[in-house]
Amino acid sequence: MKLLILVSCLFGISSCLEEFIQWNQIEYENIPETGNFQFIQYNNVPQGFAPYKDKIFVAVPRRNQGIPSTLNYVKLEPGQDVYTNPKLHSYPNYETNELDATNQANPNRIVSVYRPRVDECDRLWAVDSGVISTSGNASVIQRPSIWVFDLKTDQLVKRFEIPEHVVRDGRGLASITVDVIDCNGNSFAYIPDLLNSEMIIYNMQEDKAYRMQHNYFRMNPFEGDYDVDGLKFSWEDGIFSITLSNRDKDGYRTAYFHPMSSFTEFAVSTKILRNETSATRGYHGNDVKVVGNRGKNTQSTMHSYHAATGVIYYAQINKNAVSCWNSDRELKAANFKEVVRDDTKLIYPADLKIYGDDLYVLSNRMIRHIYSKLDTNEVNFRIFKISIKDARCSATHTRRRKYRN
Repeated sequence: MKLLILVSCLFGISSCLEEFIQWNQIEYENIPETGNFQFIQYNNVPQGFAPYKDKIFVAVPRRNQGIPSTLNYVKLEPGQDVYTNPKLHSYPNYETNELDATNQANPNRIVSVYRPRVDECDRLWAVDSGVISTSGNASVIQRPSIWVFDLKTDQLVKRFEIPEHVVRDGRGLASITVDVIDCNGNSFAYIPDLLNSEMIIYNMQEDKAYRMQHNYFRMNPFEGDYDVDGLKFSWEDGIFSITLSNRDKDGYRTAYFHPMSSFTEFAVSTKILRNETSATRGYHGNDVKVVGNRGKNTQSTMHSYHAATGVIYYAQINKNAVSCWNSDRELKAANFKEVVRDDTKLIYPADLKIYGDDLYVLSNRMIRHIYSKLDTNEVNFRIFKISIKDARCSATHTRRRKYRN
């Protein structure tokens, strides 16, 4: 069986991905039957996740009514390989996720999370957009905020409310990337704003945030058309995902990023991002680089850098695929390899994470949920798992990458 899995991966067939967790619809554990909401199961669509030891954190943003808890986890059991329709547990508890009956602002409550992140200091980071969407209309409940939990104690260690001079509201805040300097509170978080095409930078040590603007954060108007699951649509999403390389000799990293509606990858040093004066100046000169073009129809939601090999993995929504690029090679279509593609199981790969030497991908058929209808008798939401070794994108026959301005 292991041999068959490896051969399948070589040819990009989906059996190289282990279906780790699967749901027809989302259910919850220990949610009160009576409360301030009406549970509408169909509206609960997971958008992001984060693996951590014996848990998989799962985010269900409040894109519709009827969602009891936005930040949750699945408890993993020793020896169990596949989980079918596991119930979600609210994190850190239900009370923190429960909304007021009249949707009043409350700094002790999380409104809506998309893609959480676990860092190397055993902390869970999440951006609360503070927004509830109903039938395509966004209701701003409260200021967007950054939440940081200590996973060893499950206690909140930091909540930072992003001020209005940095961002008007949180409608475009759908992911977060953490740059740890040390585990004593010296960390930065980089938050792409896909709606305003800006980057929000949070300095944890100084407990302040500022924003960076650049034309490369914007979508490409020629690359915003999609054809997924037989449904055609156009999106204008700007900067969507940020992933960090290993540290250089001075302790800085390369921050790779891309707008969703674009085939191009860009890069900027965290030396620029971590300096407020450099990040916020009006003209950046050569600070931000064009890395290269991935090729036609390579729009990507999330991507993630594997530290041991220098390979970046991409979740590709227009191809129902996961692809990879060795960051020591020139970025062009010939060097952009498709790891796996499946036009049934990988419809809308919404999130992708590397944990240790394993690659995890979440697909959720969101396009069908928005523009058509899900069949609740089928598996609709999946988290896949594959070892980096089996993905076979290791750094071999490399040459030094070249950027162009």
